[in-house]
Amino acid sequence: MQERSTGNSIIERLINEDETIIWKGKPQKKAFKLQKIMPYLIISLFFGTGIVGVIKAIIEGEIELFTMGIIMLSLLSIPIIILLVNLFTLERSWNNELYIVTDKRIFFQYGQIFVRYNTLYYKDIGSVSLYKNAIENMFHVGSINFYVPSSLDHNSHRFYCIENVSQIYSIIQKAVIDIQTDIEYPNQLRPDENPGYNTQYRPK
Repeated sequence: MQERSTGNSIIERLINEDETIIWKGKPQKKAFKLQKIMPYLIISLFFGTGIVGVIKAIIEGEIELFTMGIIMLSLLSIPIIILLVNLFTLERSWNNELYIVTDKRIFFQYGQIFVRYNTLYYKDIGSVSLYKNAIENMFHVGSINFYVPSSLDHNSHRFYCIENVSQIYSIIQKAVIDIQTDIEYPNQLRPDENPGYNTQYRPK
């Protein structure tokens, strides 16, 4: 499951020549889009009901001040405008999403308008967890979350809506255990000349 970096994307050009890609992937498209838009959709439906109620009240004369009715409609329309903006940028958001696991670190690429990049080194990972919400279960995909004790933004260390998620999770979990075990090997037990230092990690 290894492959060399081809440099076909911006994030791949950040990978060093002596670095080997273990896995590279994107979210499953339909699941990713639905999961991203669902919260805004639910909120918009709720506020849409409020808009219908205000319009009815204006027509029936229950809201005497027309200006007040317009203000209420404007406020209730904000979540729907946000929904439309997110719908417009959804395709770009999916195109920007890319995850790469190498023998040295993990890369995250994401963003709706501007592309952002995060790098996570194996030594900084506290734990790795796999989970599936209702939408992911529907599309037979799952997410992998990397808990980083030193990070406040845990959403920036996550693989969303990944196909074959159990297999990918096992590959990542093994890499984390193997590399962290090597790093944490007690220094006092290392020989003066350590042949294991600076060797390349080769997953089997």
